Amino acid sequence: ALDPNHPRLAVVTETGKLQVWDWERRALVREWIVNAEDTTFSPSQFSVDGTKLFVVVGRAESASLREWNLETGRETRAFDIPVAIQFRSVAIFSPDRTQFALIARGDEESVRIDLTSGRITTHKLNTLQPSQATFSPDATLLAVPSDMGFVRIFDSASLRETATLSGFMFGAHAAGYSPDQQRLAVGSTAHETVTLWDAHNHERLLTLASAGQASS
Repeated sequence: ALDPNHPRLAVVTETGKLQVWDWERRALVREWIVNAEDTTFSPSQFSVDGTKLFVVVGRAESASLREWNLETGRETRAFDIPVAIQFRSVAIFSPDRTQFALIARGDEESVRIDLTSGRITTHKLNTLQPSQATFSPDATLLAVPSDMGFVRIFDSASLRETATLSGFMFGAHAAGYSPDQQRLAVGSTAHETVTLWDAHNHERLLTLASAGQASS
């Protein structure tokens, strides 16, 4: 995990230690073991102010998202995650780090955690083969492209579907909102390598092809 506002990097070593490095000074800032009972863990995201690190931790029969204070090296909060989606989901943080979502495959429950209030929302999204997920800049919407050839848009607070973008001949592999939240770009393949959509009325506005393909 890279800290977007500071020259810091969080890594997990082969010996099971979590380390935070200052990559400009090439200096170790902090090092600790999360818990001897944890079987897998990885640094996931720094908080916007750089004071905390959110870490996804997995055990044999459970999983959780944990918040660590980088100054003290102590765990400050922990949120339980249904183990059924631990290794078969798409994980995403909102740009302001106030929300965390795990988008499950098929009929398993997806999870949204409000990192401000601590509220956990679960809902079966029935998303087939999600390839990626992205929050809108204001974190109110969640776009989930699928390798099956569509993009589903959800209200991030309730995880209820608000729209589906379809008509892709091949899979939809990535998506991203413009900073003003007026457009949604979707990455696919061949003659529709990139498509641009109106983020409000969900109209396809532009199709860009890869080299050797015609565009429209």
